[in-house]
Amino acid sequence: MWLGDALHNHTDLEMLDLHHTKIGDDDAIALAEGLKNNDNLRRLAMHNNRITDKGAVAIAAALRTNRALTLLSLSSNGIGDEGAAALGAALRVNPVLRRLDLYVNLIGDEGAVSIAQALEVNSALRILHLDNNRVGDRTALALAKSLQVNRGLSVLTMLYNSVRNDGAMALVQAVQESTSMHSFALGHNRHVIGEATEALAKLKADHLAPRQELLQFLIAHNLTDDENAKVHNPAHPDVALERYDHHGPALHSPYAAAVTELQAHTPDGLQQLQQLLAADAKALHSHDATAHLSEAQKQKFASLMHAKVFGKEEL
Repeated sequence: MWLGDALHNHTDLEMLDLHHTKIGDDDAIALAEGLKNNDNLRRLAMHNNRITDKGAVAIAAALRTNRALTLLSLSSNGIGDEGAAALGAALRVNPVLRRLDLYVNLIGDEGAVSIAQALEVNSALRILHLDNNRVGDRTALALAKSLQVNRGLSVLTMLYNSVRNDGAMALVQAVQESTSMHSFALGHNRHVIGEATEALAKLKADHLAPRQELLQFLIAHNLTDDENAKVHNPAHPDVALERYDHHGPALHSPYAAAVTELQAHTPDGLQQLQQLLAADAKALHSHDATAHLSEAQKQKFASLMHAKVFGKEEL
């Protein structure tokens, strides 16, 4: 209750970790009251506690007005369909939450479908963990449908649930066609067998592994944010740019397309770049791969590539 009151009075606190502290619904309600008008707290961890639907509904109500919180962990609690449905409704209007952890709860399709359907209109959420719940094909099909229009979700895990082949195959296709997804886990759903298992393995090898390779290159060279990165000004998240010139999922960095076209994150691509730049040091400034970049971005990218292949920046 003291913490909730402190949050209500705009404390400068940016991270609050209350995991494994035996807090329950009354505590969650008090914290939710503080979150309603707090514009500083960025990360709230309440996993491995005693929060049920009652507390989750209160937290969801706070998310409707809160414009600062980017990470919320409610895993390993006792949240069921009512709490999950409330969180789903909140996601429809919350433009800032980036990560939602709900693994090891009591959520079935009734609640999880609400979260899935919210992703048809929510493009802010990047990471969603639904492992170890009670969700099945209804949720999987709803998520697959949302991913057809969603351009924000990048990480989705649904390990140890009750998904079957129909849901798995729909998700495989949706993840494959997504421009933002780079991490997806559906293991240990015991009814996912045969062709669905093969499709998941192919998805990982042909699509997710290359996207992960691209992602790691972009992050390592400061060309994108990782999905847990901060938005500069939580009071104005709808207009604030992230660190590396874009406001969106990591693979939507303006540099991602250039790196992909040039294959700059692969040994063969770097070798070809070396030949290109040896012949014309300014080649990247007029290359089709960088045509969509601003002049400042072209300069940054060209300097990085020169340093990458020659050990020094462009002159």
